[in-house]
Amino acid sequence: MTIYMKKPQLFPYILIPLFVVFLILQIRSWIVKPEAETAVLQKETTSVIFPDGFDVKAEVVRTPEAQAQGLSGREALKPEEGMLFFLEEPGKLAIWMKGMRFPIDALWIRHGTVVYAVYNAPVPEVGKKIPSFYPSEEADTILEVPAGTAEAHGVSVGTEVRVEEVDENSL
Repeated sequence: MTIYMKKPQLFPYILIPLFVVFLILQIRSWIVKPEAETAVLQKETTSVIFPDGFDVKAEVVRTPEAQAQGLSGREALKPEEGMLFFLEEPGKLAIWMKGMRFPIDALWIRHGTVVYAVYNAPVPEVGKKIPSFYPSEEADTILEVPAGTAEAHGVSVGTEVRVEEVDENSL
């Protein structure tokens, strides 16, 4: 007489617990965002003060990738908002209007003094070359604000502006 034993099935003992662990990890990833993801959402900000006391609340961008993105793709800025580019070293960094949806004023600043300015830089027109602007002077920071802001507050080449210390609490 031959006795045949049924092979034990591994499915319920191995695969079901693995599936449960996978499901728990997936649900956790939907609920809890890793620090690296939430850091992207946090913005470093500072103030740039014009001579008339106008306070631009500027988002700070430091990396070449963030600087290349700049304000591209945004719908608009509030009148008191801007973007401040801290350059790794002083230079003649150009800006371009790729993906821009609103005109801006761009101010190249060196040691707190505006050394070059572009007023009312236009948005790109469909089918035409993307506007780019090249400063004639080296700068250590570039401030972009809504078009008309610089003129409305008397800011031009030679104007001194004050860049506040970066707000570490904004991180």
